[in-house]
Amino acid sequence: MAVTTKVKMTVPHNQLRPFNPLRDSEAVADLIESSFASTLDPDGRRYLRQMRVGTRSKGINRWAVYFNSKYNPMSGYVWEEDGQVVGNLSMVPFFYKGQRINMIANVAVSPLYRRRGIARALTAVALEKSWKGRAKATWLQVRHDNLAAINLYQKMGFVSKASRTTWIANPDALTGEASSNTRVSFRKRSHWNQQKHLLEQNYPSQLRWYFLLNIAAMGPGILATAYQFFYDLEIQHWAVMREHSLLGVMSWQRSHRYADYLWLAASPEHEDEVLETVLPVIGRLRWMKRPLTLDYPQNRAVNALTMAGFQPKVTLNWMEVDHDRYNMH
Repeated sequence: MAVTTKVKMTVPHNQLRPFNPLRDSEAVADLIESSFASTLDPDGRRYLRQMRVGTRSKGINRWAVYFNSKYNPMSGYVWEEDGQVVGNLSMVPFFYKGQRINMIANVAVSPLYRRRGIARALTAVALEKSWKGRAKATWLQVRHDNLAAINLYQKMGFVSKASRTTWIANPDALTGEASSNTRVSFRKRSHWNQQKHLLEQNYPSQLRWYFLLNIAAMGPGILATAYQFFYDLEIQHWAVMREHSLLGVMSWQRSHRYADYLWLAASPEHEDEVLETVLPVIGRLRWMKRPLTLDYPQNRAVNALTMAGFQPKVTLNWMEVDHDRYNMH
């Protein structure tokens, strides 16, 4: 039997309306910046600059900014009151295995207007749109310590699915010393099955639509090489060995964002030892200049990452409404 979640909308039409990029972008950028100033990274700040550029452009150039920008949200809702935008919700579509998934992002309300149900109203109308648009699911991320928001979303039908920490470090800050019985080598074809299994464990399929991780492209062989060439992917792998046993594999992937990605294929039993062995090696690579980011399950490998020079950027609770299970009336 399907579970039903009822979303009752009693919102004045002149207060909640769809986001208009040509009209609202600068106000929404200001609202996002004031609400998330402590967690904005260079990508986030570039996103806000792009929104403001579009608002300030003139004529056809103004439209060109929006239709060619990968940073500006083209869908969402705002709450307008007292002649100003005081609430915002962005909707970002993803497509994974032929199915549409919507991500709710940038839920922000001006401090003077909080605790009045604005965030709930924005979320409710976004869920309704997602359901009517036949999306498979709607997801959002919320800071793990924002208990009030988590409670609100749970009441609206969201279910917590994972809690993950994003770590960040500069390569020249990486430190550590491997134990005497471990060593680093290049990943071999014979390592792939174990690496693939561990990647699937640490980056589960229910979240992989969001990660810029294509596990098939990480493998050895001509198909993976062709995929990397076609999509201009640059990937390297390092295996950590104890005698003839593989403990884990660290993969590096160049990104077009401010930080390159690390993907760790290791079990909880061996992840600390893998990190202690491989991170100093990566830190000594002269060509490794850009910041490194690692997304990993919360409360795992904390000591090893901290000792190596990584800092936790943010821990997020992933929450989902599965529209195959939930009906809205």
